[in-house]
Amino acid sequence: MKANNHWLTYMQYGFIAAIAYITCALAFILHAQFKYAWWLNLGNIFFMAVLFVYGWIQRKAQPSATAKIVAGMFVTLSGIAFSCILIILVYCVHLSPVKNVPATIINGKPASSYWMLFINAIIVNCCCGAFITLMMAYAVQQKNIETPS
Repeated sequence: MKANNHWLTYMQYGFIAAIAYITCALAFILHAQFKYAWWLNLGNIFFMAVLFVYGWIQRKAQPSATAKIVAGMFVTLSGIAFSCILIILVYCVHLSPVKNVPATIINGKPASSYWMLFINAIIVNCCCGAFITLMMAYAVQQKNIETPS
């Protein structure tokens, strides 16, 4: 039973990261204007902060840098999956379109904020998660470094 406990931890931290991201994405959706797109960047920072906390708590629990990277990427992927699910749920509840839609045409139809939110949730959070996972795996290691005498 203890062997599968780590999956629950990955999902918990991924869900917390998704909630941190979706709160800012919800502010962007509720304002309904693209000039508030900076809320998405703030959500990415909150997503990354949750991954930093996870890495800081788990820095002694994982024996090697490879294990830390794999665990951090599982948390990142679960956070991205939960973020996308929550974006779908928010759009099902709140159906007003975002104003000032850019003049981008995809397959003959104007693009909207749906695409922007999913791309931000997937690509930017993946990059942020990979960055903070690598930083926590290598830069914040607990090693005894002997000073030369």
